[in-house]
Amino acid sequence: MLLFLMGASTGAAYAVANPGVADVKITQQTGTCTGIVKDATGEGVIGASVVVKGTTNGTITGLDGDFSLSNVKEGDIIVISFVGYATQEIKWTGKPLDVLLKDDTQLLGEVVVTALGLKREEKALGYAVTEVRGDELKAANTISPVTALQGKVAGVEISSSDGGIFGAAKIQIRGASTMGNNNQPIYVVDGVILDNNVSGNDDLNWGSNSSDYGNELKNLNPDDFETVSVLKGAAATALYGSRGLNGAVVITTKSGKGGSGLGISFSQTFGIDHAYKTPDIQTVYGDGPYVGRYDADGDGNIWQPTQFQVNSAGQHTLIGTWGTGFGPKYDGSQIENYDGTMTTYSPHKNNMLDMYQIGFNTNTNLAIHGGNDKTTFYASMSYKHAESTTPNNTFERYSFLVKATHKLNDWVDVAASVNFSNSTPRNAARNIGENFVNGTWTPNYDPQYFRNKYLGEHGGVASTDYGDIYGNVPGKTYWFEIDKYDYRQKETVVRPTFEVNMKITDWLKFKADANMNYYYNRGDNKELGTGYANDGGYYKIWQNTKEQTTFGGSFTWNKTIKDYYIGG
Repeated sequence: MLLFLMGASTGAAYAVANPGVADVKITQQTGTCTGIVKDATGEGVIGASVVVKGTTNGTITGLDGDFSLSNVKEGDIIVISFVGYATQEIKWTGKPLDVLLKDDTQLLGEVVVTALGLKREEKALGYAVTEVRGDELKAANTISPVTALQGKVAGVEISSSDGGIFGAAKIQIRGASTMGNNNQPIYVVDGVILDNNVSGNDDLNWGSNSSDYGNELKNLNPDDFETVSVLKGAAATALYGSRGLNGAVVITTKSGKGGSGLGISFSQTFGIDHAYKTPDIQTVYGDGPYVGRYDADGDGNIWQPTQFQVNSAGQHTLIGTWGTGFGPKYDGSQIENYDGTMTTYSPHKNNMLDMYQIGFNTNTNLAIHGGNDKTTFYASMSYKHAESTTPNNTFERYSFLVKATHKLNDWVDVAASVNFSNSTPRNAARNIGENFVNGTWTPNYDPQYFRNKYLGEHGGVASTDYGDIYGNVPGKTYWFEIDKYDYRQKETVVRPTFEVNMKITDWLKFKADANMNYYYNRGDNKELGTGYANDGGYYKIWQNTKEQTTFGGSFTWNKTIKDYYIGG
């Protein structure tokens, strides 16, 4: 997310009138306020707001917590703020500021979920942790819950690919910790450890033939999240060994409450996406040949920028003209189009936007919860559907969650849950990092006219090799392939958990748990070829399965001896 804050503060001028004495003007000078914003651990705070009080002149801190704010007068009050920290106001004296943000005192007594899955007061922990309520992520209405963390946690940097509506997102906590290309934290959902791998064919290296089907976390339903805790310190991830080197994101899902009776909740969210901005291009001249070095007819004559090319009938033509040169000015005259028909020689000023459609995403969630003094339960079902601004790029997800707890007696209770999801991402963007639209950069080209003319008479993709007139159309490299390919994946995830808690004494407890993460991915790829023999076309089905089973046990000891509290 980019935040642009613009503002200006001019120096104030004063004049003193005195008969017989020339007016003297004194102007208060402005300067540039620089500094760094850190948290309690000494780490730079990314994305903190730095604003001159009472104005709109402001900026945000960079990757190291540094900032530079111009047009500031000595004596101005600088306001520094960030989510989860107390806002600070500092008078600028002309010197660099070294700002230490303190936790909001209203949050110090909050209970957070630690790496062990235990609840502790945040102020009692020996490492950094930030907790975000699930409702905050739900409000973002994103397919991947990772992107919804943007701007909500200090020291966390999130980057997304251009892989479409379900494109993968990378998250780094306090920057890179290794020289490799994987510096992402692990994710722990109700005790189940997940890796945020990309379910495409080239991770996020953005190779020339890569396709990005998003991270596995897109199969999670944010409506089920109770809290999300971001653990930043090495001590916080000791339980997970080397897998937790880059930190951990601990997600706790909702549960029923004892004595709450029966409750039903329903939510419906809807969002719209619209492509609204493109690079500015000139619309005075048409597209022309390689001026100064292009012999269009092979007769030794070099075309000039003011000349039209002509066809065999002597008509002005667009066929073969698109290149790196400028053509004649647009004049509204008749000219042969790329498909051999006649059209008006005029610019299509919005042609880069004309190919996109209105995208939308919707999520429907129904949950039932309740409980008494011995048993609690929570069950939810969700359906999400999204369509991208790029045609044929869609996402669909069904998810279900069932959780229950039961108290067997005064010293033993059990808990179990099953989380199921099935998602279908379709037609991920191909050639990630190289999807600049070829033909739509030239204003000669009307993409709406050629949008559905990708098929040749033989039933395959139009190609000049088979005499198809639409094979001459520029821009078909990208837009024709939207219909040429039909790639989809069907991802199924099942995560059962079981837990037993025993209260051996008032100060000693034992916990045993087991969980499994089952991930099944099936690909169905269809590619339309060219010609009557469908040259280059193919149909491919592939699948892979990943299973992970974890067993654990732990003792918890909390005892007060005289004036000392000991826990472990």
